Amino acid sequence: MESNNSEAKEKISLYSRLKNKIANIKKFLSEKGLLHTVVFAFILLVSFCIFLIIDNAKISKNYYTIYENGNMYKYVLTSNEVRLDSYAGDKNSFSIPEKISIRRAITRKDFTVNSIHLENLEVDKLYIPKTITKIDSFGHNFNSVEVSKDNPIFDSRDNCNCICLTKENKIIAASNKNSFIPNTIVEIGEYAFYRTDYQSIELPSGVKNIDEYSFSYMYQLEKITFNNDILVLSSYAFLGCTKLKSVILPKSLIQMSSLAFFEACVESVYFKGTKEEFDAISNNSVNKQVSSAYDKDNYYFKSSRAVYIYFYSEKEPIDKGNTWHYENNEAKIWE
Repeated sequence: MESNNSEAKEKISLYSRLKNKIANIKKFLSEKGLLHTVVFAFILLVSFCIFLIIDNAKISKNYYTIYENGNMYKYVLTSNEVRLDSYAGDKNSFSIPEKISIRRAITRKDFTVNSIHLENLEVDKLYIPKTITKIDSFGHNFNSVEVSKDNPIFDSRDNCNCICLTKENKIIAASNKNSFIPNTIVEIGEYAFYRTDYQSIELPSGVKNIDEYSFSYMYQLEKITFNNDILVLSSYAFLGCTKLKSVILPKSLIQMSSLAFFEACVESVYFKGTKEEFDAISNNSVNKQVSSAYDKDNYYFKSSRAVYIYFYSEKEPIDKGNTWHYENNEAKIWE
């Protein structure tokens, strides 16, 4: 008990001495007229430290608009992304900046632009620098594009006038004019040719996958030439292609959606294989329908109208109706 009382008295004595010293310092500063100065300096020091903490804090989500040479750039900054979100200005030629300088709190900082949203970017010529590692390609609208040869993620190989994912060999965005699909491409990405004005598209032998919405709303598209290596034809691939009246599908298909030509004006689909080969396609959701014209099983895709499937027969079959052959390099139904 006596030990505890002794420790308590010692703490009280220490506190009293510390309190007296602080009082003496305040008295000294007050007498010299320095008390207010020290307090003010201390407040400034604390404020400066707080600003530094804020300035260097992890970014959650910030929006910045930069005006330069009469052009307006809008950026979105997150903890791991600096995205060019929209642009308004000279539409003849546009190079995405590699770096931007932004004032945050009390300091100015440089940020590397590593992402771009193409929907809000309408230009004639587009240049993508080496710093861009992420592209939101939906709604793209440009007439020509070039990707820096030093870009590790994207390329515009063979001057194809498209943005390609290098490792995946996949087109993600095609220009409105003078684009072609290189032989090294294996996949056409979502919205790759969305709303472009091509009248015809030819898929080289390397292409195997056609993703959803790849050629959607191509209002001028009249002809699509498939190679004999296509494996996957996804939903809405030709959504809204109102001038596309017929297509010839290869028998290499292993997966196909009944919605591939949804809201298009395709009337006839010519399959290069037999009915049995068509039925064997995995995940084939093309509906069966009885055709009043031939009084036998036929098929159609979900669309604004029935889209009938015809099966290939090199020789004239005894049982006609839903078979076809080539005549002068054109598809012709055996009748």
